[in-house]
Amino acid sequence: MLALSAVNGHHQHYYTNDLPHIMEQMDGDVYDDLRGHFTLLCGTEMGTCLRTHKQFSTIWDSVAKVTRERNVLQFLQESVSFSKTPEFTFQPAPGDKVSTLQELSASEADGCLVREAKKWATKAAKDYKIITHGERALQTLESRLKLLSGDTCLSVEQKIAEVQDSVRKAKLSRLKAEARLALLSDCITGIEQWLHNAMTQAEEELERERRLSEQRKSTEDFSVCKLTYTKSI
Repeated sequence: MLALSAVNGHHQHYYTNDLPHIMEQMDGDVYDDLRGHFTLLCGTEMGTCLRTHKQFSTIWDSVAKVTRERNVLQFLQESVSFSKTPEFTFQPAPGDKVSTLQELSASEADGCLVREAKKWATKAAKDYKIITHGERALQTLESRLKLLSGDTCLSVEQKIAEVQDSVRKAKLSRLKAEARLALLSDCITGIEQWLHNAMTQAEEELERERRLSEQRKSTEDFSVCKLTYTKSI
């Protein structure tokens, strides 16, 4: 029994002291080396990812600022040809004695410049009506386009293109009329009042036409042929 107790003690010592020591010697530095290698690998990859993340974050912020409007504005600012809008000036002939607008009539109220001013004030108001009509028609056409298909859809798209072109021409026409009025205002008075009266009349006519249009919409079905757009009012 004493011998058996000694064997058990030796056996216990072997499993608790000798065997772990032997295994430690067999393993050597393999775990430290593995930890070191993977620590270096992960640290390198994380550092690379952080630098890549930083670079792409900078690109991300820059890309968010890229717009067509910004690009066109920068192009116009950097291009000398577009940085300043060229302005044409009147160049009199060698025999010309007049280089500015002058009223020839003794009475300003009956002069040709007054007639010109009233004409272009009426023209500006007329173009305003065309633009407003066109924009209303575009809203209706674009809303209906989402509900249509086939040949009807193609017809509506063609109508939209026609109305857009008419609105563009009306805006340009109104711009030129207002430029003429600005020049005429340097030599005659009352242009602002004539323009105000013409615009007020145009607004009243537009409001009446809008109400009539709403009444027609409430009683008629939509059809492309029924939707009319007047180019010259």
